[in-house]
Amino acid sequence: MLIPAIEPILNPLWVFLAFGEVPTRWALIGGAIVLGAVTARAVVSVRSRSAGT
Repeated sequence: MLIPAIEPILNPLWVFLAFGEVPTRWALIGGAIVLGAVTARAVVSVRSRSAGT
């Protein structure tokens, strides 16, 4: 679940590495927010599944 979700967020990193285009601060902040939300959702999902068994 995590890899397909973070792939679009890592696109600016790939562009930076390949072409040297520097992402803006807002792009980095937005990526961190999305990555944090996806990670938090996955953690909550795993914890709720293990608590239910």
